[in-house]
Amino acid sequence: MLATWIWTAWRKRAKRYGRRSAQQRHAPVIDEHGNVVQVRVLSGHPLLIDAALKAVLQWKYEPTTLNGQPVSVELQVQVHFNPNS
Repeated sequence: MLATWIWTAWRKRAKRYGRRSAQQRHAPVIDEHGNVVQVRVLSGHPLLIDAALKAVLQWKYEPTTLNGQPVSVELQVQVHFNPNS
């Protein structure tokens, strides 16, 4: 519920100040099963950090393999917010 409030507050401010979108950059750690187990915030609007973290933590990936064995990896991803959607 808090993520919805944060997004709503940001959307109102974005429209007031003419912002068209916002981006969050994060570095999730993906385990051997494709699950996001940790996320570092790299950049983004402070009002959207919690909403973006909650979204990224729900993502599921195909496991990465090295020499045929699943391994954990760290990625860099972007989460885009659009106040008009």
